[in-house]
Amino acid sequence: MNKCIREFFNLEDKPYYEICREEQNLCALLYHLLLVNPENLQNFLELVVGRKTSRPDNAQIYVEFAYLRDTWKEFGNGGLPLGEQNQRRRHFILSALGLDGHEGLRNCSVEEFNAVFIKKTEKKKLSFSHIQSPSSWSITQFDEVEQFDNIFRKGEESEKGNQEFLRAARFKWCFNVKPDIVIFTSEDKVISIEAKFESVEGKYPSSPEDKKRFKARNLSYESQTKIQKEMFELLGIEAHHVFVTKKGGEGNHLSWKDVFGILEVSAAPTFLRKQIDSALSK
Repeated sequence: MNKCIREFFNLEDKPYYEICREEQNLCALLYHLLLVNPENLQNFLELVVGRKTSRPDNAQIYVEFAYLRDTWKEFGNGGLPLGEQNQRRRHFILSALGLDGHEGLRNCSVEEFNAVFIKKTEKKKLSFSHIQSPSSWSITQFDEVEQFDNIFRKGEESEKGNQEFLRAARFKWCFNVKPDIVIFTSEDKVISIEAKFESVEGKYPSSPEDKKRFKARNLSYESQTKIQKEMFELLGIEAHHVFVTKKGGEGNHLSWKDVFGILEVSAAPTFLRKQIDSALSK
């Protein structure tokens, strides 16, 4: 039998926690430590806000926070007639895009409405019965759309069309973005944590084809944080944004050493403590 990669590289005696570079795993460790020890949560909140604070009695903590996406789905389970669901969804979309007065989009069929934003493929169909989620929108599609007076138009009169195109792109991304950890400190206030280890803050768009469309329109990319802020605005939630990175920095940028240094880990499993020590030593 051939040697495995660990044997080839002389790493067969080194446990994974000593070499793990996955930031989502560090998020999971942080999530665990905040959940199991109320004092850890209070210490972390004090670190974030920069002052002594009381621990929220009903704090909620979530990973891979997708509230906006799940709200869209839950609305469909509410028992309203499909016609009313479509009316509310269409109104919400047009309101968010600043297109309330667009008669064509207000009055077209459900399938025609979906066709403005969603590219029909073998795997992705256009629904004729319900307004589909913005998470399924295609930037390529509404970059090329020609119906309704070429609403996201390009060319000589492109400025207004570019802004509407960008607004639609940001709206789509809001349904896809998922902050790493979100802590509700009250019903409508959260601490939103974006965690990095060796990577940097993400930018939108991310796919080569979407980047090509932005370049053609001479539009700048949008930061991950900006999209998250817009997502929380759509939810009606006040968010305090925090970055946790290897080196940290000023303002709302903390290092993993800052974070784990104020948390009690003595009761945690041995491998967890060792993984934290290993990550902080890198």
